[in-house]
Formats: sequence, C-alpha cells, structure tokens
Amino acid sequence: MTSRLLFIMLVWVIIGCEKTTKPEEEEEVVVVEEYSIQGEIDKAEDGDTVLVQPGTYEENIDFMGKNIVLGSLFLTTADTYYIGSTIIIGGGTNATVTFQRGEDSTALFTGFTVSHSAISSEGGGILCRNSNPRLENLHLLDNHADHGAGMYLQGDPGPVIKDVVLEDNGGRWGGGMRLYLSTARFENCTIISNSSGHGGVIWVHESNPVFVNVDIIDNSGGDDVGGGIKFMDSGGTLRNVRFIRNSADFGAAIYSTGSDITLENVIFYDNSSADGGSAIYAVGSSNITAKNVVFSSNTAGVNGGAIYSVSSSINLVNSILRGDSPEEIYFSPDGDLASIMISYSNIQGGQDGIITNDNGTVEWLDGNLDEDPLFADVENGDFHLQEGSSCINAGNPDTEYNDPDGSRNDMGSYGGPNGDW
Repeated sequence: MTSRLLFIMLVWVIIGCEKTTKPEEEEEVVVVEEYSIQGEIDKAEDGDTVLVQPGTYEENIDFMGKNIVLGSLFLTTADTYYIGSTIIIGGGTNATVTFQRGEDSTALFTGFTVSHSAISSEGGGILCRNSNPRLENLHLLDNHADHGAGMYLQGDPGPVIKDVVLEDNGGRWGGGMRLYLSTARFENCTIISNSSGHGGVIWVHESNPVFVNVDIIDNSGGDDVGGGIKFMDSGGTLRNVRFIRNSADFGAAIYSTGSDITLENVIFYDNSSADGGSAIYAVGSSNITAKNVVFSSNTAGVNGGAIYSVSSSINLVNSILRGDSPEEIYFSPDGDLASIMISYSNIQGGQDGIITNDNGTVEWLDGNLDEDPLFADVENGDFHLQEGSSCINAGNPDTEYNDPDGSRNDMGSYGGPNGDW
C-alpha cells in the first residue's frame, strides 16, 4: 500500500497559509479544520503517517490496532520544541493513549507531551497491552492512575521505549509505571519526581525488562518499598543506569523480592530509606549480580546503607562501596541464610563493613580493597576515577571484563566493556 500523510492543522494555521505545501515523497496531504487526532487515526490505514501541529488536544486516543506513525512536527524537524508544544490531555478512567489490539513495531508514537487530568484505572498516560509499538521522544507528565500512572505495560512482546521522560506522575501502584508479564526495553530515558502511595515507582511484576542509559532520580515510594524500582518475581538487566536521591521505607532505589537482577555499570548515589537498604533491599531468595557498580552516600535509617539482604544472594564484581551508612552491607537476623560473594571490589571497612548477624556467608575472594577510590567529585555525583586511584586496572583481569580501550578492568561504574557512557 502506498503510504499517505494525514496532516492535522489548527484553524489559525490554515487561515495564515494560502496553501499547504505537499511534502516530497508523499502522495497525499489531508488538511483538517476540525482537528481531532482520533478522527485521523480512524481514517488512517496501516503504513500511514498522521502529523500533528502544535496545540493542546483534549482527548483520549486509541491506535485501534493500526500500524501507523503518529507524530508531532518533531518527527519531521527533530526540534524538541514540538514535544513540549504538542500536548494530549486525556480524561476519565481510560488511558490517554492506548495500544491493545496487537500493534507491532512498525507503529510509532513520537514527539508529544502526554498528561491525564483524572485518575484512570490502568495507565494514566499510556496503556500498552499485548502490543509492541515504538514509543519515542515523549514527555509523560502529571498523569494519575491506580496502576502505572505514567504507563502500564502488560504482555509480551513489550514495546521499545526510547528518549522518554516520565515526570511528576503519581499513583497507588507504580506511580511512574507498572510492568506485568512484559519484556519492554528502555533506552535513554529519564524517570524523575514520580511518587507511589503503595510502593514501586516502577513496579516490575513477573516481567523481564531491560534498562539501558536510564536516569532514575528524585522518586518517592512513600511509606512503602521501591522508591526507584520494585522487582517482584521478575528478572531484569540494568546497564548504564543512575539511581539518585530516591526514597522509600525499604529499598529506596531497588526493592527485590524473588527476582534475578543483573546490574552493569550502575550508580547508586544519595538514596535514602527510612528503614533498610537505601540502595538495594533484597528479599525472598532474590539473586543480584552487580558488575562495575558504585554505591556512595546512601543512607538507611536503620540498617544496610548500600545493601540489605534477607535470605538472598548477592555477587559483587569490580564494584565500589564507599560512604554509605550506617554500614555498607547488612544481613537480616531473620529468615533463611543470606550469602554474598565479593571479588575485585573496594569495600569500605573491608569484611568488617559487612554485618552478617551470623545468618549468612561471606565469600571474600581475590582482588578486594579497602582504600579511598579517589572519585572525581562525589558531592556532584561524578564517580570517574582520578589519576592515581588504586581502583584503576584493579578489576578482574579476565579479558571478558576489559575496559573499552582493551586495558584491564577499572573498578567502578566507568570500567568494563560498558564503561564508556
């Protein structure tokens, strides 16, 4: 089918133009005076592009199973101005934007600010169920829902989410977003200043997402768990991710129950929990592997400044834990035995920085240090290593851990094969 371009124009734009210029390589341009995004989606066919002029559109929209491109003028100009000036505000109990009829990866939603004026049930901003569209260059702002205020993602395959900001969203479960049975992938995203009344600003439930180049900053889990991410019976891979100034009672950055999580080149900085585990709270036989991870300046009100483990297993490789309080690592005195394996890592206090309560085992392997890592600027969150740091070329010597330049692994978040971020 020949692709068409459906062009939504505001009335003032139409009046101000003598004619509409036909885009090159497109066969048809439709100018609509009574602008309605949903109206153009209803008329569109697979392969069409709906291009939306700046303005505020108060409507809920549904892609209706159509594999189309819906974009603001950001799509044609790459000017981020159009993301903030092309706004969709939904209302009622439905999500502002819905994908739930099998839309595939040829469907693209890009270049908008999405808000929701009321409290929806699932997905205040975006609801994506059993579909995998591309969601790119979006600002999900001030959405509200019981489940997944910014977005609710359910079903496999999950969508690919790139260059998306989730800001000031709030809900009961998953104030930023909720994932259920999803394998969504997040790239170059910022999740900032979201809140959740019952824990899990990002609630990952029976899912296996991937987060790459993501900032999770200033989120609050309230009087509950998971100010950053709550993993529940899930897997997950986080690479080049920063958790900064998140808060909750337990697990201010990550709360994990019954989950297997891999952390690569991750920074936990200045997170705070009222009770335990300001960076990581692991419970329910969770398994967490941390490679080239930095924990710094995290504070727990009771125990586990960096890590609090309940019946769980932790593996630290090429990592640095410094300046967390009241201690770096804490095993709960209750529950089954916990365990931790540490190699080629810099732990403040050495083995004495690990409180086991005689309820777990510590494997203190080769290459561990207890020295000032000489971070570039801790107060401003810069964890590059200064010249002369004992952590340079001190990581695991196996070539699989080598730095991007081929040299031996540097401890910390800027070492290893993914350290050039």
